[in-house]
Amino acid sequence: LQPLGRASGRLAVRAEAGSVITRDTSGLPTTQLFLAGGDNSVRGYAPSSIGITQSNGAVAPGRYLATGSVEWQRPIRWNGQPSDWESTLFIDAGGVGTPGANFQTQVGVGTGVRWKSPVGPLQLDLAYGAAVQKFRLHLRRKRAVLCYFLGLSLCKEFKERLIKYAFFCYIFCKSLMFFIASTISRDASLSSYTRF
Repeated sequence: LQPLGRASGRLAVRAEAGSVITRDTSGLPTTQLFLAGGDNSVRGYAPSSIGITQSNGAVAPGRYLATGSVEWQRPIRWNGQPSDWESTLFIDAGGVGTPGANFQTQVGVGTGVRWKSPVGPLQLDLAYGAAVQKFRLHLRRKRAVLCYFLGLSLCKEFKERLIKYAFFCYIFCKSLMFFIASTISRDASLSSYTRF
């Protein structure tokens, strides 16, 4: 994020790149390859809709990925005071490639609003996909929002509690198994002593 002044807002830049390097791609599962599009990728396109277009029109994942975004976020002022809302203008671009196929970049442009809600940031964007020539609505929620609805304020707190409970359960189960094993061993030794 690059601040542009209290009134002007800030400039947010995002970039993502990936490559799969392997000798043999025939046995590589598609889950290990790349697709683009969606809320956290190239807005204006459906999730995982940007890839290698096959002859039958299906979209297949590729070995190379490159996406980027430039977003201008400006606070919305109410009676001269900054509010919990921000307006934004953005442009996203990205594509997926594979050896032997042309790397085609898809572009999406749009506008949106940001709300600093009591349960975490909410983002609502209206984007236009230049390749598909359609508008698409994108709604993004941070993890803190989901954790709040689960009854926890932060995912970090949930993770720490989960680790503590898992460790406690592990110690309890190990102790219980040790107690049962020692009891069985003691009973077996008493039984053999009585027969002797």
